[in-house]
Amino acid sequence: DVDGFGPVDDPNAIQDRRGWVGTLAATLPINDVWTQTVSVGVFDEALTGEDPDTFFNNFEINTRTTEIATQARLALGESKVLLGASNEERDAEVTGFGYDDSVDLTALYAQYQRGWGDRLVVTLGARWDDHSEFGGETTWRGTLSYAWAAQTRLHASFGTGFRAPALNELFFPFFGNPDLDPERSEGFDLGVERRFLDGRLSADLTFFSNDFDDLIGVDENFIAVNIDRARSRGLELTLDYRVSERFQLGFSHTWDDTEDRSTGAQLARRPEHRTTLDLHFEPIPALDATLTAISVRDRVDTGGRALEDYVRVDLGLSYALSHGVEPYLRIENLFDEDYEEIFGFGTPGFTLALGARWAWGAGR
Repeated sequence: DVDGFGPVDDPNAIQDRRGWVGTLAATLPINDVWTQTVSVGVFDEALTGEDPDTFFNNFEINTRTTEIATQARLALGESKVLLGASNEERDAEVTGFGYDDSVDLTALYAQYQRGWGDRLVVTLGARWDDHSEFGGETTWRGTLSYAWAAQTRLHASFGTGFRAPALNELFFPFFGNPDLDPERSEGFDLGVERRFLDGRLSADLTFFSNDFDDLIGVDENFIAVNIDRARSRGLELTLDYRVSERFQLGFSHTWDDTEDRSTGAQLARRPEHRTTLDLHFEPIPALDATLTAISVRDRVDTGGRALEDYVRVDLGLSYALSHGVEPYLRIENLFDEDYEEIFGFGTPGFTLALGARWAWGAGR
Protein backbone atom coordinates (compact mmCIF):
# COMPACT_ATOMS: atom_id res chain seq x y z
CA ASP A 1 0.00 0.00 0.00
CA VAL A 2 1.03 3.64 -0.44
CA ASP A 3 0.20 6.88 1.31
CA GLY A 4 -2.93 8.68 0.19
CA PHE A 5 -3.78 12.34 0.50
CA GLY A 6 -4.46 13.26 4.09
CA PRO A 7 -3.31 11.56 7.29
CA VAL A 8 -4.19 7.98 6.27
CA ASP A 9 -2.69 5.27 4.07
CA ASP A 10 -4.55 3.91 1.05
CA PRO A 11 -4.34 0.10 1.43
CA ASN A 12 -5.73 -0.50 -2.08
CA ALA A 13 -3.15 1.66 -3.88
CA ILE A 14 -0.20 -0.30 -5.25
CA GLN A 15 2.83 1.00 -7.13
CA ASP A 16 5.42 -1.04 -9.01
CA ARG A 17 8.68 0.49 -10.26
CA ARG A 18 11.07 -1.33 -12.57
CA GLY A 19 14.06 -0.02 -14.46
CA TRP A 20 17.40 -0.80 -15.98
CA VAL A 21 20.47 1.20 -16.89
CA GLY A 22 23.25 0.37 -19.32
CA THR A 23 26.41 2.24 -20.28
CA LEU A 24 29.08 1.37 -22.83
CA ALA A 25 32.26 3.47 -22.81
CA ALA A 26 35.57 3.19 -24.64
CA THR A 27 38.76 5.08 -23.75
CA LEU A 28 41.29 5.32 -26.57
CA PRO A 29 44.85 6.64 -26.07
CA ILE A 30 45.51 8.42 -29.39
CA ASN A 31 49.10 9.40 -28.46
CA ASP A 32 51.14 10.53 -25.45
CA VAL A 33 49.15 13.78 -25.25
CA TRP A 34 45.61 12.96 -26.38
CA THR A 35 43.15 10.47 -24.85
CA GLN A 36 39.64 10.13 -26.31
CA THR A 37 36.57 8.69 -24.56
CA VAL A 38 33.28 7.80 -26.26
CA SER A 39 30.20 6.56 -24.37
CA VAL A 40 26.58 5.55 -24.96
CA GLY A 41 24.08 5.20 -22.12
CA VAL A 42 20.40 4.24 -21.80
CA PHE A 43 18.14 4.44 -18.74
CA ASP A 44 14.64 2.91 -18.90
CA GLU A 45 12.05 3.03 -16.12
CA ALA A 46 8.41 1.93 -15.86
CA LEU A 47 6.22 3.04 -12.95
CA THR A 48 2.74 1.50 -12.66
CA GLY A 49 -0.01 2.51 -10.24
CA GLU A 50 -3.21 0.60 -9.47
CA ASP A 51 -6.05 1.77 -7.23
CA PRO A 52 -9.72 0.73 -7.60
CA ASP A 53 -10.85 3.67 -5.44
CA THR A 54 -9.08 6.71 -6.94
CA PHE A 55 -8.88 7.54 -10.65
CA PHE A 56 -5.57 9.39 -10.76
CA ASN A 57 -3.77 6.60 -8.85
CA ASN A 58 -4.15 4.39 -11.95
CA PHE A 59 -1.38 5.10 -14.43
CA GLU A 60 1.60 3.72 -16.31
CA ILE A 61 4.60 6.02 -16.72
CA ASN A 62 7.36 4.99 -19.12
CA THR A 63 10.52 7.08 -19.34
CA ARG A 64 13.71 6.66 -21.32
CA THR A 65 16.90 8.72 -21.35
CA THR A 66 19.49 8.11 -24.07
CA GLU A 67 22.87 9.86 -24.07
CA ILE A 68 25.79 9.86 -26.49
CA ALA A 69 28.95 11.63 -25.32
CA THR A 70 32.57 12.12 -26.28
CA GLN A 71 35.44 13.67 -24.36
CA ALA A 72 39.05 14.54 -25.24
CA ARG A 73 41.77 14.90 -22.60
CA LEU A 74 44.98 16.70 -23.55
CA ALA A 75 48.05 16.64 -21.29
CA LEU A 76 50.25 19.63 -22.21
CA GLY A 77 53.05 19.73 -19.66
CA GLU A 78 51.87 21.73 -16.64
CA SER A 79 48.51 22.27 -18.36
CA LYS A 80 45.56 19.95 -18.94
CA VAL A 81 42.72 20.58 -21.39
CA LEU A 82 39.34 18.86 -21.39
CA LEU A 83 36.96 19.16 -24.36
CA GLY A 84 33.59 17.44 -24.54
CA ALA A 85 30.23 17.17 -26.25
CA SER A 86 27.04 15.24 -25.49
CA ASN A 87 23.52 14.78 -26.77
CA GLU A 88 20.73 13.59 -24.50
CA GLU A 89 17.17 12.67 -25.49
CA ARG A 90 14.52 12.31 -22.79
CA ASP A 91 11.19 10.65 -23.60
CA ALA A 92 8.20 10.20 -21.30
CA GLU A 93 4.73 8.71 -21.79
CA VAL A 94 1.82 8.45 -19.35
CA THR A 95 -0.70 5.88 -20.56
CA GLY A 96 -4.32 6.94 -20.16
CA PHE A 97 -3.63 10.68 -19.81
CA GLY A 98 -2.59 11.56 -23.35
CA TYR A 99 0.87 12.61 -22.19
CA ASP A 100 3.66 11.74 -24.61
CA ASP A 101 6.54 14.17 -24.98
CA SER A 102 10.29 14.41 -25.41
CA VAL A 103 13.09 16.95 -25.11
CA ASP A 104 16.56 17.09 -26.60
CA LEU A 105 19.63 18.56 -24.87
CA THR A 106 22.97 19.17 -26.59
CA ALA A 107 26.01 20.32 -24.61
CA LEU A 108 29.51 21.53 -25.44
CA TYR A 109 32.09 22.19 -22.73
CA ALA A 110 35.76 23.00 -22.23
CA GLN A 111 38.04 23.13 -19.20
CA TYR A 112 41.60 24.38 -18.80
CA GLN A 113 43.75 23.47 -15.78
CA ARG A 114 47.18 24.91 -15.02
CA GLY A 115 49.49 23.95 -12.20
CA TRP A 116 52.51 25.75 -10.81
CA GLY A 117 54.56 23.08 -9.08
CA ASP A 118 52.85 21.31 -6.19
CA ARG A 119 51.41 24.45 -4.61
CA LEU A 120 48.99 26.24 -6.93
CA VAL A 121 46.38 24.83 -9.33
CA VAL A 122 43.87 26.98 -11.24
CA THR A 123 40.95 25.68 -13.33
CA LEU A 124 38.67 27.59 -15.71
CA GLY A 125 35.73 26.01 -17.49
CA ALA A 126 32.71 26.91 -19.62
CA ARG A 127 29.66 24.98 -20.82
CA TRP A 128 27.01 25.69 -23.45
CA ASP A 129 23.65 23.89 -23.26
CA ASP A 130 21.09 23.94 -26.08
CA HIS A 131 17.66 22.79 -24.87
CA SER A 132 14.91 22.04 -27.40
CA GLU A 133 12.33 23.89 -25.26
CA PHE A 134 14.40 26.75 -23.80
CA GLY A 135 17.21 27.46 -26.26
CA GLY A 136 20.89 28.00 -25.49
CA GLU A 137 22.56 28.98 -22.21
CA THR A 138 26.23 29.45 -21.28
CA THR A 139 27.58 28.80 -17.78
CA TRP A 140 31.11 28.91 -16.40
CA ARG A 141 33.17 27.92 -13.35
CA GLY A 142 36.59 28.69 -11.92
CA THR A 143 38.51 26.98 -9.12
CA LEU A 144 41.71 27.64 -7.18
CA SER A 145 43.73 25.33 -4.93
CA TYR A 146 46.76 26.55 -2.96
CA ALA A 147 49.02 24.48 -0.72
CA TRP A 148 49.59 27.01 2.06
CA ALA A 149 51.78 24.65 4.09
CA ALA A 150 53.00 21.06 3.89
CA GLN A 151 49.73 19.60 5.26
CA THR A 152 47.32 22.50 4.62
CA ARG A 153 45.46 23.39 1.43
CA LEU A 154 43.19 26.36 0.71
CA HIS A 155 40.55 26.01 -2.00
CA ALA A 156 37.86 28.17 -3.60
CA SER A 157 35.46 28.12 -6.53
CA PHE A 158 32.95 30.43 -8.20
CA GLY A 159 30.51 29.73 -10.98
CA THR A 160 27.08 29.93 -12.54
CA GLY A 161 24.41 27.29 -13.13
CA PHE A 162 21.42 26.54 -15.37
CA ARG A 163 18.70 23.89 -15.04
CA ALA A 164 15.84 23.45 -17.46
CA PRO A 165 12.59 22.01 -16.06
CA ALA A 166 12.28 18.23 -16.30
CA LEU A 167 9.56 16.69 -18.47
CA ASN A 168 7.48 15.73 -15.43
CA GLU A 169 7.74 19.28 -14.05
CA LEU A 170 6.44 20.66 -17.34
CA PHE A 171 3.77 18.24 -18.48
CA PHE A 172 2.88 15.60 -15.87
CA PRO A 173 -0.94 15.32 -15.56
CA PHE A 174 -2.45 17.39 -12.70
CA PHE A 175 0.95 18.50 -11.33
CA GLY A 176 3.04 19.77 -14.27
CA ASN A 177 3.33 23.42 -15.27
CA PRO A 178 4.11 24.19 -18.95
CA ASP A 179 4.74 27.86 -18.02
CA LEU A 180 7.86 27.09 -15.96
CA ASP A 181 11.03 29.07 -16.64
CA PRO A 182 14.55 27.61 -16.39
CA GLU A 183 16.36 27.88 -13.08
CA ARG A 184 19.55 29.98 -12.94
CA SER A 185 22.10 30.30 -10.15
CA GLU A 186 25.47 31.65 -9.15
CA GLY A 187 27.57 30.74 -6.15
CA PHE A 188 30.95 30.38 -4.54
CA ASP A 189 32.71 28.37 -1.84
CA LEU A 190 35.81 28.87 0.32
CA GLY A 191 37.48 26.13 2.32
CA VAL A 192 40.54 24.75 4.04
CA GLU A 193 41.81 21.17 4.13
CA ARG A 194 44.27 19.83 6.71
CA ARG A 195 46.01 16.43 6.83
CA PHE A 196 47.12 14.61 9.99
CA LEU A 197 48.76 11.31 10.97
CA ASP A 198 51.08 11.19 7.95
CA GLY A 199 48.18 11.86 5.61
CA ARG A 200 45.92 9.05 6.87
CA LEU A 201 43.43 11.55 8.35
CA SER A 202 42.11 14.54 6.41
CA ALA A 203 39.66 17.23 7.52
CA ASP A 204 37.98 19.81 5.28
CA LEU A 205 35.77 22.75 6.29
CA THR A 206 34.01 24.67 3.51
CA PHE A 207 31.68 27.68 3.48
CA PHE A 208 29.29 27.86 0.51
CA SER A 209 26.79 30.39 -0.80
CA ASN A 210 24.35 30.08 -3.72
CA ASP A 211 21.75 32.49 -5.09
CA PHE A 212 18.91 31.31 -7.34
CA ASP A 213 16.59 33.02 -9.79
CA ASP A 214 13.39 31.16 -10.75
CA LEU A 215 14.25 28.19 -8.53
CA ILE A 216 12.03 25.25 -9.50
CA GLY A 217 9.90 23.98 -6.61
CA VAL A 218 6.30 23.00 -5.84
CA ASP A 219 3.35 24.79 -4.26
CA GLU A 220 0.93 23.48 -1.61
CA ASN A 221 -1.01 21.57 -4.29
CA PHE A 222 2.19 19.82 -5.49
CA ILE A 223 2.14 21.80 -8.75
CA ALA A 224 5.55 22.82 -10.09
CA VAL A 225 6.27 26.56 -9.74
CA ASN A 226 9.15 29.02 -9.99
CA ILE A 227 10.40 30.71 -6.83
CA ASP A 228 11.50 34.21 -7.89
CA ARG A 229 14.58 34.52 -5.68
CA ALA A 230 16.13 32.11 -3.18
CA ARG A 231 19.43 31.52 -1.43
CA SER A 232 21.38 28.72 0.23
CA ARG A 233 24.32 29.30 2.58
CA GLY A 234 26.09 27.02 4.98
CA LEU A 235 29.06 24.99 6.11
CA GLU A 236 30.24 21.51 5.20
CA LEU A 237 32.65 19.46 7.32
CA THR A 238 34.20 16.26 5.97
CA LEU A 239 36.56 13.81 7.67
CA ASP A 240 38.29 10.86 6.01
CA TYR A 241 40.39 8.37 7.96
CA ARG A 242 42.31 5.50 6.40
CA VAL A 243 42.51 3.04 9.30
CA SER A 244 44.32 0.45 7.19
CA GLU A 245 44.67 -0.60 3.57
CA ARG A 246 41.37 -2.50 3.87
CA PHE A 247 39.35 -0.22 6.15
CA GLN A 248 38.42 3.45 5.71
CA LEU A 249 36.00 5.73 7.54
CA GLY A 250 34.26 8.79 6.13
CA PHE A 251 32.13 11.43 7.85
CA SER A 252 30.39 14.53 6.52
CA HIS A 253 27.96 17.05 7.97
CA THR A 254 26.26 19.83 6.04
CA TRP A 255 24.46 22.77 7.62
CA ASP A 256 22.37 24.47 4.93
CA ASP A 257 20.49 27.68 5.75
CA THR A 258 17.97 28.22 2.94
CA GLU A 259 15.51 31.04 2.33
CA ASP A 260 12.77 32.00 -0.09
CA ARG A 261 13.73 35.67 -0.50
CA SER A 262 10.11 36.65 -1.22
CA THR A 263 8.66 35.20 2.01
CA GLY A 264 11.67 34.65 4.29
CA ALA A 265 10.63 31.00 4.76
CA GLN A 266 12.89 27.95 4.67
CA LEU A 267 12.95 26.28 1.25
CA ALA A 268 10.80 23.15 1.06
CA ARG A 269 12.43 19.69 1.05
CA ARG A 270 15.94 21.02 1.72
CA PRO A 271 17.13 19.78 5.13
CA GLU A 272 19.00 22.17 7.37
CA HIS A 273 21.19 19.34 8.68
CA ARG A 274 22.43 16.26 6.81
CA THR A 275 25.01 13.86 8.24
CA THR A 276 26.63 10.91 6.47
CA LEU A 277 28.85 8.17 7.90
CA ASP A 278 30.63 5.78 5.49
CA LEU A 279 32.43 2.56 6.40
CA HIS A 280 34.39 1.15 3.48
CA PHE A 281 36.12 -2.17 3.99
CA GLU A 282 37.57 -5.13 2.09
CA PRO A 283 36.80 -8.27 4.15
CA ILE A 284 38.58 -10.50 1.63
CA PRO A 285 40.68 -9.65 -1.43
CA ALA A 286 38.60 -8.37 -4.38
CA LEU A 287 35.42 -7.92 -2.27
CA ASP A 288 34.53 -4.29 -1.54
CA ALA A 289 31.80 -3.37 0.94
CA THR A 290 30.43 0.06 1.84
CA LEU A 291 27.98 0.68 4.68
CA THR A 292 26.43 4.17 4.68
CA ALA A 293 24.25 5.79 7.35
CA ILE A 294 22.42 9.02 6.44
CA SER A 295 20.78 11.28 9.02
CA VAL A 296 18.44 14.04 7.79
CA ARG A 297 17.02 16.63 10.20
CA ASP A 298 15.06 19.89 10.31
CA ARG A 299 13.03 19.83 7.08
CA VAL A 300 9.78 21.40 5.95
CA ASP A 301 7.51 20.69 3.02
CA THR A 302 5.34 23.13 1.10
CA GLY A 303 3.28 25.40 3.31
CA GLY A 304 5.84 25.09 6.11
CA ARG A 305 4.63 21.64 7.17
CA ALA A 306 7.33 19.96 9.27
CA LEU A 307 8.77 16.65 8.10
CA GLU A 308 10.06 14.13 10.61
CA ASP A 309 13.78 13.46 10.97
CA TYR A 310 15.04 10.08 9.81
CA VAL A 311 18.10 7.83 9.60
CA ARG A 312 18.57 5.48 6.64
CA VAL A 313 21.24 2.82 6.17
CA ASP A 314 22.44 1.59 2.76
CA LEU A 315 24.80 -1.25 1.83
CA GLY A 316 26.87 -1.76 -1.31
CA LEU A 317 28.90 -4.83 -2.29
CA SER A 318 31.05 -5.50 -5.35
CA TYR A 319 33.42 -8.30 -6.30
CA ALA A 320 36.21 -7.92 -8.86
CA LEU A 321 36.38 -11.02 -11.03
CA SER A 322 38.97 -11.66 -13.71
CA HIS A 323 38.99 -9.90 -17.09
CA GLY A 324 37.49 -6.68 -15.71
CA VAL A 325 34.10 -8.14 -14.72
CA GLU A 326 32.63 -6.73 -11.50
CA PRO A 327 29.15 -7.82 -10.31
CA TYR A 328 27.62 -5.60 -7.65
CA LEU A 329 24.74 -5.54 -5.20
CA ARG A 330 23.18 -2.40 -3.73
CA ILE A 331 20.66 -2.32 -0.89
CA GLU A 332 18.90 0.94 -0.06
CA ASN A 333 17.06 1.31 3.25
CA LEU A 334 18.64 -1.80 4.72
CA PHE A 335 16.53 -1.71 7.90
CA ASP A 336 13.24 -0.82 6.15
CA GLU A 337 12.95 2.61 7.79
CA ASP A 338 9.58 4.41 7.41
CA TYR A 339 10.10 8.05 6.41
CA GLU A 340 8.80 10.73 4.07
CA GLU A 341 10.62 12.94 1.57
CA ILE A 342 7.27 14.53 0.65
CA PHE A 343 4.53 15.19 3.20
CA GLY A 344 1.89 12.44 2.99
CA PHE A 345 3.85 10.18 0.65
CA GLY A 346 5.86 7.21 1.86
CA THR A 347 9.18 6.16 0.38
CA PRO A 348 10.35 2.70 -0.73
CA GLY A 349 11.37 0.32 2.03
CA PHE A 350 14.06 -2.32 1.66
CA THR A 351 15.22 -2.02 -1.97
CA LEU A 352 17.61 -4.40 -3.75
CA ALA A 353 19.49 -3.69 -6.98
CA LEU A 354 21.80 -6.07 -8.84
CA GLY A 355 24.13 -5.32 -11.73
CA ALA A 356 27.53 -5.83 -13.28
CA ARG A 357 30.29 -3.68 -14.72
CA TRP A 358 32.75 -4.83 -17.35
CA ALA A 359 35.93 -2.94 -18.18
CA TRP A 360 37.32 -4.46 -21.37
CA GLY A 361 41.09 -4.60 -21.30
CA ALA A 362 41.19 -4.60 -17.49
CA GLY A 363 41.65 -7.60 -15.26
CA ARG A 364 43.86 -9.10 -12.64
